[in-house]
Amino acid sequence: MITTTLNRIREHRPCTDRWEHLLFTLKKTKADDEPLSLEFILDVNGLSDALWCLRAAPEYNHQWRLFAFWCWRQQGEDTGDTAHAAFIAACKTGSYGYINDAGRVVSGSIEVSTLNDFFAPYAAYSAAEDATSSTLYSGQSYDQIRNEQEKKLRKIFRTGKFHEEEE
Repeated sequence: MITTTLNRIREHRPCTDRWEHLLFTLKKTKADDEPLSLEFILDVNGLSDALWCLRAAPEYNHQWRLFAFWCWRQQGEDTGDTAHAAFIAACKTGSYGYINDAGRVVSGSIEVSTLNDFFAPYAAYSAAEDATSSTLYSGQSYDQIRNEQEKKLRKIFRTGKFHEEEE
């Protein structure tokens, strides 16, 4: 099970209202170093906050890169968007290893380097949001895509590993 701590989350300056909600749910008034499962955050604060908290578990950045690739693939391989195509190509060659800083691509209005460990959690967050905002074009509902993302992320949180197979 993947865990982090409130102190690690706090280092990244979460928004006040969601932070206070998490503390309230935990019956705490301040951050500490007690292990906190990311799945618990998913359950009480929701998918967007759980994705945001990936940055507080950098030892799993490889998994976050794979999740980002999986999310962007939810939009389909051929969206007609050259930035999306470049991202898919970069991920195909780099998500299972390391790629140099030249592997920067643009998705929507956000530039991300999915190949650099520092950017892996940000890429995962951005990819999940981009996949859901593309629902108008994919024929899938927003809820359907978010449910698939939550299911995939929950499995990663429980096992510590990305699972490529279809569920």
